[in-house]
Amino acid sequence: MNIRLRIESLLIYLFVCIVIGLTFLLTLNIQINIQKNIIYFFILLSVSLLILFISNYLFDEINNPINLFFIGWLLPLTLSQLHVSKLQENFSPKTWILLISTTIAFLIPTFINGINLKSRVNKNLIKKKRIYNVGNLYKPIISIGLSIIFVMIINWVFLGGIPIFAGESNISHLDNTKFTSYAIFFAPYLSGIATFYLSLNGKKFRKLMWIFILLPYIYSILQMLRSFMLATIFSQISFIYLSYRIKGLEAYSITRKLFKYILIGVTLLIFAMVILGNLRLQSMTGSTKLGKNFFSHALGFYINNDAFAWLYSYYVMGFDNLNYFINNYSGPFMYGYNVLLPIIGPLQIKNFWPVDPHYIDSIIPRLWGNAVGTYLREIYLDGGLVYSFIIVLFISIVINYIYLKSVIRGINLSWFSMYVVISYGVLYMFFNSGAILQPNVILYMFIIYYITSKYIKLEVSNENSDKCFDY
Repeated sequence: MNIRLRIESLLIYLFVCIVIGLTFLLTLNIQINIQKNIIYFFILLSVSLLILFISNYLFDEINNPINLFFIGWLLPLTLSQLHVSKLQENFSPKTWILLISTTIAFLIPTFINGINLKSRVNKNLIKKKRIYNVGNLYKPIISIGLSIIFVMIINWVFLGGIPIFAGESNISHLDNTKFTSYAIFFAPYLSGIATFYLSLNGKKFRKLMWIFILLPYIYSILQMLRSFMLATIFSQISFIYLSYRIKGLEAYSITRKLFKYILIGVTLLIFAMVILGNLRLQSMTGSTKLGKNFFSHALGFYINNDAFAWLYSYYVMGFDNLNYFINNYSGPFMYGYNVLLPIIGPLQIKNFWPVDPHYIDSIIPRLWGNAVGTYLREIYLDGGLVYSFIIVLFISIVINYIYLKSVIRGINLSWFSMYVVISYGVLYMFFNSGAILQPNVILYMFIIYYITSKYIKLEVSNENSDKCFDY
């Protein structure tokens, strides 16, 4: 790997450490006793950074599974030990066993995959310029993009209005909108492909392509969906990174430009999440006027700051909700229902399941409201501790296999596109229960693979010969 790339990667890790350090110093200013948790905090921080450095050594790709695991799991788990809310308690031994065992289950296939790639990819790296026939993407982007706009309009008709204008409490949530919602959520991935198209073939129909690039952001504001915006940013970052690789820019230039894009995108996302969250909360409470620091007080935060409370509760406190669930749930298992949801969902055989999902949902103990409990809550609910280890191991094997196929010959757009879909599903799944267990994630993987394999031809050349591959 380019020495400059390694240096800038280390600077990124240093930036992460500074953020964690500032968070810790902020917590020290709160009048609470965190002595019992400070050891856990530093142990988790040390282990997380060690895993991150191993990732930097094994993988050349920035969006590799370990980096995703660090952002979506290890970092929020570490921050959860700061206890900035009165609702947070020390994790029970049973919770720690679940967290440690499933972390190991995810990392084992990833480390094996990284060692395998280290020995194989370096021998197969393409030496000269690579060219994609991206012009072939124009027709599918236009046709699918127009279809998504049509479905968005139909969805609002079914709901009875646009949420940001009508108010969430004034619109219906009918079961017949699920299909339209599944179709609409393809927009973030289409925006990534449109961004890829503009990056490599931007002279043709630039204005028309920008419509589909910005469409998910417009919809997320109108629908007040923060996850939709996050998926769009993730998709576009991934495809911009790929386009830089294809253009043959130096590795350090890729890292620098990508890091700037991430920094700007995350900053905008933070403000958007807070604004959309407050708008949604106000619309759900009807005529009640929310007071200052309403959300901070509702979650028992020691800091009167709603922006901080929004981020910390969504990104971190899912672990506390998981701990609360494990220590207080005594109901039946779901016998694989949540993991098999991509199969039984489209087939509509939920009513034949031995345990009623609605009954289970009604008796799940929650730390507050409808708070999520990370993806482990649904998996643990299916079959317990050993079952969770096996399922997480299987999920890790799947995502690592797709990642391996995406990079094994330098660049493979079809598998890379599939990896973008499933890796965001995994990233979002970490702190929002069951994201990858939804049928649309599996469906989008096949759709995006079909589009890129049918319409894109990759022309590559190495030092010894010229070859042409269809992907």
